[in-house]
Amino acid sequence: MTLVLEPLNIITDHPGYHMSTGAHAFSFLQKIQDEHIKILFDLYHQQITDGNLLDTVTKNLSRIGHFHIAAVPGRIEPTIGELNYPYILKAIEKLGYEGYFGLEYMPKRDALETLREVRAAFPK
Repeated sequence: MTLVLEPLNIITDHPGYHMSTGAHAFSFLQKIQDEHIKILFDLYHQQITDGNLLDTVTKNLSRIGHFHIAAVPGRIEPTIGELNYPYILKAIEKLGYEGYFGLEYMPKRDALETLREVRAAFPK
C-alpha cells in the first residue's frame, strides 16, 4: 500500500492549505524516508504554484505515486489551456512512469464528450 500526499495551490483554489509547493512536498518526503509515502503530483496545481513541471518530475519521479491533470487556467478540460498535455504525458512516460494519470477537471461542456476528446488527444 502506498499513501499519497497532494500539494495544492494556494493561489487560486486553496488559500491557507499547508502543503502547496513541490519543493515543500519533496522536502517532507526526504525527511520521513518512507518508501510507502509518495506525492500525488497534480500538474494543474503545480503549474500554478511552481511551473517548470517536467524538470521537477524528472528530478523526483521516484517519489511520485500518481498524477492528476486539468487545464490551466480554470481546472477545465485538459485538451485546452496553456499546458500541452500530450507532450507532457509522453515525456513522463519516457522517464519510466508506468502508472495512471487521473483526470480531475470540471468540464464546461458535456462530460462524456470531453472524455472522448481526451482519449483521442492523448498518447496511448
